Amino acid sequence: MSKVLAMAAAVVAAQVLVGCGGSSAEPGVGAGAGTSRGTTPVETSPEPKVLRSFDYTLYTHCGIRFAQFDGRVWATIPLSDGSGNPPEGWGNPGQPGTVDVMSERRALFTAPGLPPLVFHPTDAQPPMCD
Repeated sequence: MSKVLAMAAAVVAAQVLVGCGGSSAEPGVGAGAGTSRGTTPVETSPEPKVLRSFDYTLYTHCGIRFAQFDGRVWATIPLSDGSGNPPEGWGNPGQPGTVDVMSERRALFTAPGLPPLVFHPTDAQPPMCD
């Protein structure tokens, strides 16, 4: 029975990757993109490279906006509960996770069960927080 479920899951996964339904006026876009329907195959970019990866505890006590790692200050979109605390589900005063430095201009913070955050270097200085 488990082989049948595994095969069914593989078929569903293949359908999701290929796409179903829909149309587009642009060749190579939408359903059937990359197939032999006379359209140009869609090239997928390779998986992004990780230059450096390390465990990191993101300071969240006054909301999430800045991080300091790799010898620089980095910024992301501001996240808070509206009262200067981290959003629900985030650790306070810190959230353990992982930083993957993707390039000198982009880093990704991930923690299980939370949305990933993209950080970019900034010249701004994080404000003091009580």
